[in-house]
Amino acid sequence: MKFVSGKPAAVAGKTLLVADLHLGIEFELRRKGVRMPLQWKQTAEEISGLLRQTHADQLLILGDAKHDIYGLELKEKQMMRSFFRAILDEGCRKITVAKGNHDGQLQELVAEGFIEMIGPEGKVVSMGGKKYGVCHGHAWPAHELAKAPLLLLAHNHPLVEFSDALGFRWSERAWILGSTRKCVNYPGVQKAVVFPAFNTLSGGMAFNAKPCSQLLGPLFENECFKLEDVEARLLSGMPLGRIRALRKYAGINS
Repeated sequence: MKFVSGKPAAVAGKTLLVADLHLGIEFELRRKGVRMPLQWKQTAEEISGLLRQTHADQLLILGDAKHDIYGLELKEKQMMRSFFRAILDEGCRKITVAKGNHDGQLQELVAEGFIEMIGPEGKVVSMGGKKYGVCHGHAWPAHELAKAPLLLLAHNHPLVEFSDALGFRWSERAWILGSTRKCVNYPGVQKAVVFPAFNTLSGGMAFNAKPCSQLLGPLFENECFKLEDVEARLLSGMPLGRIRALRKYAGINS
């Protein structure tokens, strides 16, 4: 698997991988008084461009393709249909969604032929001749995922936080590269990659500003990750170092 330079996307074989699109987050922002046009068309164009750039013909979304956590309203269903159709019309052969906590009722589009879906527990998939365990990360992964050399997940929208002497704080989206360890309900000892969120409006979790138990999902909440040893990389590919060294840059005490 290779990261796409400057983008929150990776490619494995002929499959482009992204996570946390949160399409339709604008509906929530509008309810809060923020005037925000829908971004699904722009996102579809960007992903189609990445498919062409990487010569991929399949798309795998690691959960939270849509934003509304409570279900699938008509306006959201129409938006998701249009989004998936736009990508398929550009030559993508297959779209697969690993179900996230925001993807309620998205399976309704499976019967319509737009997507295939992987359950919340995840699945081992083969891409480019290698096996990967894929899931969103909000639920316990199936034990079979522990058999894959590499676990791919999302859900936390990982960031690295920085602060300066004047107290200004800012965050950058980051890839998190680490490993799991055996814990209460997961037997895996394997390398793992946490994907950054594709949608810049959806916020995130600063990995260098929180203990493992305060991050999202059972693998983190039960400290199945060796968090202090994980490496963070910017979307540009620049390595930032390990979380234990990056904690001093977070504005924890500011």
